[in-house]
Amino acid sequence: MKKVLTIIFSVGVVFFLVNHAAAQKKKAVSKKDTAKPVSVPKTSSQENFAGVVDGKVYKNLFFNFKLTIPETWIIQQTEVSEFIEKKGKESLKGKNTTSQQAINKAAQGVSILFTASKDILGIADNAVLIFATEKVGPIPQVRNGHDYLRLSIQSYKMMQLPPDMKYSEKVQSEKFGGETFYYIDVERAGGFFRHYSIYRNGYALLFTMQYVREEDLSALKKILEASDFAWKE
Repeated sequence: MKKVLTIIFSVGVVFFLVNHAAAQKKKAVSKKDTAKPVSVPKTSSQENFAGVVDGKVYKNLFFNFKLTIPETWIIQQTEVSEFIEKKGKESLKGKNTTSQQAINKAAQGVSILFTASKDILGIADNAVLIFATEKVGPIPQVRNGHDYLRLSIQSYKMMQLPPDMKYSEKVQSEKFGGETFYYIDVERAGGFFRHYSIYRNGYALLFTMQYVREEDLSALKKILEASDFAWKE
């Protein structure tokens, strides 16, 4: 069970953080700030991993895909994603010392690389998309997004979750652009979360969608439908 905890973390990081983190952020991100590109590390390999923003398109050469964001949506600056990631890691609690140590270790392999929202973070009834990765590696337990989410569900049982959190225990799937995405749903008092996952290059890729209204979930799914998951420069 300890191995499960050490490899399954991204779902836990983002399931509850968007509104929580935004409420703590003293300076709201305005729409005027959204044209700035995502800052990336200096080497080309790290840049490919982190991805870049070109207008309303997020491109990631390492994982071979690009996301097309609606014109009216806000692409958040890198510092916002880093803030959400930091607060997410700080918030997760294990049920005992052993599980907490495993969670802390797992945090080292998690990165939130991209965040976009329908409105400014902190606004009520917002819709948010977060792209996160977790280093999994070529291990038998994770061969695809289905395996990753199945183990995520198992890891929930080892965490000290908020009392109002409910999650589906069955992994389902949908296809976008010929790519099979596996997903689970999470519900909290502040809204709903859908976690889509695929597996590439030794990483679990997690596309988390936070929403309140069903029409926003449809809009979020259209982002995946309009994106290219076989993209190569």
